[in-house]
Amino acid sequence: WSIGFFLISLGIGAYLLFNGSNIVSANNVDITINGPISVAGGEPVSFEVQVSNQNNIKLETVDLSVDFPTGTTDTQDGSKELKKFRELMDDISPGGIAQKTINAVLYGEENSKKEIKVSIEYRVKGSSAVFQKEKTFDILISSSPISLSLSSFKEVNAGQEFEISATVNSNSKEIIKNLILKANYPFGFS
Repeated sequence: WSIGFFLISLGIGAYLLFNGSNIVSANNVDITINGPISVAGGEPVSFEVQVSNQNNIKLETVDLSVDFPTGTTDTQDGSKELKKFRELMDDISPGGIAQKTINAVLYGEENSKKEIKVSIEYRVKGSSAVFQKEKTFDILISSSPISLSLSSFKEVNAGQEFEISATVNSNSKEIIKNLILKANYPFGFS
């Protein structure tokens, strides 16, 4: 009986091992980011992040983290820079999907590409290990809220006075307040 029990146990263990039912893999977790591929600088934008679980075990303590590029602000408070968004999501059952909508205002130079990095950390029942998965999303700043152009002479003689004309244009639908124009001159200029 003991040899029969041993062989049956060995068979069941081999089946579970090779069937993959006991394997938890980050390859079975997918992050999908739905959002526009381009946005006008200074306009609010909305992203939907979906996390799907194809493992045979529930994902617990799912911590969503979004790293925004420099110049991103909060939609509620435009003076508050938004560097990182972090939120704890609901547990995700096997075959399940969790989603979160994230809002931000992106700024940058016209036709510049910005990268948004989304990552999740999660645990599974019966393990103290923390698993991680990340994905990046590229977005193009199609226009900036302000355009600046300079015009002056291409060449001047030493000691000669000259003018630099700066033209600031607004591309925004709203009034831009507290705008500062700052010029830094190289050594030798007065």
